[in-house]
Amino acid sequence: MKKIVLTVLLCLLLGWLGIASTPSPPSLAPIPAPSGWTKVFDSGFNDVRQICVSDLTYFEGSYFLGFQNSIDSLQSSASSAGLLTSANASDWQTVDLTQSSQQVINHRFVIMDGSLYDLPGYWRGKQVMLKLTPGNAAALAATFESDQHFAFSQEIAGQWVLGFNTPAGVEIWQGKTPETLQQIDLPLQLSQAAAFTSGQTGMLQFEGNYLVGLSGVKGGMLLSTQDGSNWQLLTTAMDGISAASPLAVYNGQLFVLIQNEEHNTGQSVALVVASGDLLRWQPISGLTNPDHGSDQSQVDLLAYDPWLYAVLNYLPEHSYTQQHLTNPPIAELLRSTDGQDWEAVPDIGSQLTNAHHLRLYQFNDGLYLTSSDYDGYDRVWYSVDGNTWTQIYGTSNTSASLMDTRLFQAGDQLFHVVCDRNAGASLTRYPLQFGPAQTRESAAPTAQSDNGSQAQNSGKNPTYTAVLWVIFRVFLIIFLFLAIRKFSRKGNLN
Repeated sequence: MKKIVLTVLLCLLLGWLGIASTPSPPSLAPIPAPSGWTKVFDSGFNDVRQICVSDLTYFEGSYFLGFQNSIDSLQSSASSAGLLTSANASDWQTVDLTQSSQQVINHRFVIMDGSLYDLPGYWRGKQVMLKLTPGNAAALAATFESDQHFAFSQEIAGQWVLGFNTPAGVEIWQGKTPETLQQIDLPLQLSQAAAFTSGQTGMLQFEGNYLVGLSGVKGGMLLSTQDGSNWQLLTTAMDGISAASPLAVYNGQLFVLIQNEEHNTGQSVALVVASGDLLRWQPISGLTNPDHGSDQSQVDLLAYDPWLYAVLNYLPEHSYTQQHLTNPPIAELLRSTDGQDWEAVPDIGSQLTNAHHLRLYQFNDGLYLTSSDYDGYDRVWYSVDGNTWTQIYGTSNTSASLMDTRLFQAGDQLFHVVCDRNAGASLTRYPLQFGPAQTRESAAPTAQSDNGSQAQNSGKNPTYTAVLWVIFRVFLIIFLFLAIRKFSRKGNLN
């Protein structure tokens, strides 16, 4: 009877230890509570039609925030994207926009000649500039002549350059103040289908040239100027280009993202090319992965000494409703020292296995990465050197109408935006502790512990800990087996 009991106990013990030693599937780190982060608002500031934040800035002691509205809400109601201001990033008031009687889609801010201006995007009607001052209603500063949509701004040689998309193509306006803005003649090769590629907020400078990307121009890639008054269209012999965006300058080369339409399939494929003279363009290898599908929905580059970083967000070749069942979207963070050979970024690469949308930012001499994960989490990572990454924000978000997440740095605050087409935008903020005399190490945000309290990285290696635990379990099994065997023999002798 003793043998049976001991055998059963031994089997149960070995079974328990076996289960405990069975490796679990790889998973992301526990989600820290967003300690140090303060919720600013949910539900689009009490209007769910305000689905995102289009711009956020700090000027003369006040924060200014502009919402983005869905076009559907503009077509079905008199809804208009609001504009907020705050002196402390906690208490927000609505800015009076009575000077703008049209339905606003979004807001974009420009600091020109020592003043802050808002260029609201309209569903229909003429573009205007509104001067913003803390505590006062927006004042009309300029009205343009046609149905324009503001695209970008850039200061060149003491003059401001504003780019607009219009039904007749693109327009460039130049001047020192809103009152002195004049329309500039552009190359005749630009067709009426031309537009400035979306996502550009300014121009990229390279070898004395200011460059902005174009779409809708056959074979055309970039519009270039050195003084803001004289412009030229840079073309390429590459076939099928439908859009281009300058991305980064690194090691004496300009890197440009082009959308190349394949004539056989009609599929738009993202491709990065580089040039040292704006004449000869070389495709960049190592930035595509056949295992992740042939179409990339977004590619972004960021030069941060000594590396060139690439964010790749792949678009699966099937519908959204199918992708989460059979082939989830995939995103990667890579880096390179020459623009040709790329590697996954150490320390963080293995923790992005479930990410389907990444954005990379540089604020206050540090890198920030946002990830929207396939497992329903939004995260923010921080690094001062590109090698060691700390998760400083994480929260569950399983909304089926989630659109995007964004980061803004304004004043001494870092703002995290969640854009949601049904629930409206939400905003949280994090106080940054940066100063001009601080080093990269002292400026780093504090890591978060699993229980959400502020804690420094303990430096423990999870792989080393796991190996020690396995060794302990093996010795425990051997010890218990010998002890039970010895006890069993004594029972037989008795």
